[in-house]
Amino acid sequence: MLGSHRQTDVPQILLTAYRQLAAAARGEAVEALLSRPEWHVALLDAIDAGTIKPAEIPHVRRNALVRSANAAVKERSVAMFRSLIESRQKVVEKYRDALPMLAANRAKGETVFRRECQACHRVNNIGTEIGPSLATIRHRAPEEVLLHILDPNREVGPNFVAYAVETNDGRVLTGLIVEDTATSITLIRTTGTRETVLRSNIEEIAATGLSLMPPGLEDRVTPQEMADLLAFLLR
Repeated sequence: MLGSHRQTDVPQILLTAYRQLAAAARGEAVEALLSRPEWHVALLDAIDAGTIKPAEIPHVRRNALVRSANAAVKERSVAMFRSLIESRQKVVEKYRDALPMLAANRAKGETVFRRECQACHRVNNIGTEIGPSLATIRHRAPEEVLLHILDPNREVGPNFVAYAVETNDGRVLTGLIVEDTATSITLIRTTGTRETVLRSNIEEIAATGLSLMPPGLEDRVTPQEMADLLAFLLR
């Protein structure tokens, strides 16, 4: 692991290669950069430059930055992650405050799931498992599930970061990388379809830092429907 080394050029090595790394390797690179306080400035510089997206920093690991003993690192981190969180917080609070006053209907929640979620998620043999597994979701608090539904980019696991692949003929394909070989990569799209692209036909591969699940579900799902959906998912 590069994080176990102290050479000052390790951040440069990781960041130079970052855009070419597979999803899991990107997660390991971020962990390595977080592992040593003296590398935190390089990590923040990479975020400012757009090499690494703020959402690629695991929520539980952001404390290493926002509680840094280095005042400059702490100040930059607080500002950086505050803007990431505040952009969706009001929406989350609106739904969270409304839910206790609503009588949830599980059957109606299944209808909402089939309409909005089944393209990428699977529950009770309904839908397609493209996004994170919902097998253990019943053990989570409703507020936590609500947060991830309404703010899907707050924390994105390395294996679920959407990638944009630009081909030599000018196409841009977006999806999760499910296969990554020396000669090709395979993306799975939000439609559930898979597309394999030869590396010889790829101009650039870039992590968006975002979930394949877009924000904005509140535009299509009312607080009542959200209460119904949570009842379906959690019971």
